[in-house]
Amino acid sequence: MAIFQSIGEGWALFKDSFRFLFKKPIFLIPIFFSWILVAGIILYLRYYWDAPNDLGLMFLMIFLFIFLITLIISVANIMMLEFMQQMEFGEKISFFKAFKEAVFLDLLKVIPVALVWAIIWFIILIIKALTSKKKNSGNSRPEPSPRDAALTLAGANSGPFTWLKLGLTMFEKIIRMYVFLTLPAIAWENKGPFSAFRRSLEIIKKHPMQFLTTYTLTGIASFT
Repeated sequence: MAIFQSIGEGWALFKDSFRFLFKKPIFLIPIFFSWILVAGIILYLRYYWDAPNDLGLMFLMIFLFIFLITLIISVANIMMLEFMQQMEFGEKISFFKAFKEAVFLDLLKVIPVALVWAIIWFIILIIKALTSKKKNSGNSRPEPSPRDAALTLAGANSGPFTWLKLGLTMFEKIIRMYVFLTLPAIAWENKGPFSAFRRSLEIIKKHPMQFLTTYTLTGIASFT
């Protein structure tokens, strides 16, 4: 019964999150702008980036692009957490105040979190590339098109399905959720990055079923 109760709590949390976004559309602003920036980086890499011939330099540049993506997403989440704190204190929600606190107060603590996430994501991408069965079409780069851009952003251009690729993708999403759980400790409790990681792990240990339920439901939502 406790398991089903935990699953129900995870489902309720998932539904409440969607309702909350529609009740407070200002929370969509950081999501929208971060998505625009991340999409721009991904499409630039696919259509316009000229990879250097030096393998080490190419890997370094790819890692820096990934780190930029993780940092953008982390800062956007910090801003939403600052919005929530303003509401908790009975203040009027201020985008500029949240942006100032995210950049000037929390950024230095967010950078190590984004860096750890980028390192894991980079390793996963390297493993996927080394085990990919996708054949080179012979073209230097694909031609930009709305259809190809949509498929790229949806992850449908990553080659044929394999169980290894599915497992790596699932692991990357677990790491992403783990990272997201560290951010409230930074934004609300003023903890450092490593204390925030420990706090996130404590939450997962206390509420494993809610974590797994939310993970599963967000995964389903990404395919709908």
